[in-house]
Amino acid sequence: MVGHGGVVAFDDAVDMAWMARYAMEFCAIESCGKCTPCRIGSVRGVEVIDKLRHGERRPQNLALLRDLCHTMTMDRSAPWAV
Repeated sequence: MVGHGGVVAFDDAVDMAWMARYAMEFCAIESCGKCTPCRIGSVRGVEVIDKLRHGERRPQNLALLRDLCHTMTMDRSAPWAV
C-alpha cells in the first residue's frame, strides 16, 4: 500500500474544529475500505466531532475521538492523526 498525504495551508482565523471534521470526512469518503479502522473509524470520527461541535463535550466523546485517532494510526496510513 502506497498510502496518501496532503498539505493544507490556512491562516490563524480558520475554525480548527471545522478543519478536523473536514479532514475526517475526507478520510471517510476516500477510504479504500480495506481496513476496518479507517473505514469505520473515520465515519465514527465525523459523528464524534459533530457531537463535540454541537456542545456535547462529554469526557467520553473526547476519549472516543482520541481512541479512534490512535486506532487509525495503527496501520500507519494516518501517522500524524494523534
